[in-house]
Amino acid sequence: MKFPHKYVTVIVGLPGLIFLCGHRRVWLELFPHYKECAYIIATADYAVAFILKEVGDIMISGLSHITLIVKDLERTTLLLNSVFEAQEIYTSGDETFSLSKEKYFLIGNVWLCIMEGEPLSERTYNHIAFKINESKFDDFMNRILEMGVDIKPERPRVSGEGRSIYFYDFDNHLFELHTGTLDERLNRYLTDKDNL
Repeated sequence: MKFPHKYVTVIVGLPGLIFLCGHRRVWLELFPHYKECAYIIATADYAVAFILKEVGDIMISGLSHITLIVKDLERTTLLLNSVFEAQEIYTSGDETFSLSKEKYFLIGNVWLCIMEGEPLSERTYNHIAFKINESKFDDFMNRILEMGVDIKPERPRVSGEGRSIYFYDFDNHLFELHTGTLDERLNRYLTDKDNL
């Protein structure tokens, strides 16, 4: 399995063995936790490392789910369906196996849970960001406007970062719809560093 990056290549081979190669500075920025469990062969600008620790001991396998507390399950369901085209996969009804009534959705391949309860008392920049295609940007903006929720002005960005729509749901959770990728952002930031 390969993890492509402009500056770093990661190849997973035998169980418990990872081979990395790339520019040392970028490698250490992206994988700082490997410094304690790797045997490194390096020159001034280039690093090759054999990771000796088991992959399962140092890496999370992925995101399990996101849970949000909302006052009105049905109102939030309408928002998730209208904006995200979320697929509802479970509703507890009056049965509660957890802390309160809840619903499960899939947004893309993300498992999102909403539970009935008191909403957040204030708004912050803590947020959940979903990836969208640039070509669908205006379509998503129109969906959000039709729901009548508050849209937060986009923060200042450098070119090459991608575009974003920020909006608060009815319970003060902040969502972001973003057109960029991690690889694009890192490449953009590293370009600025290299030009300093």
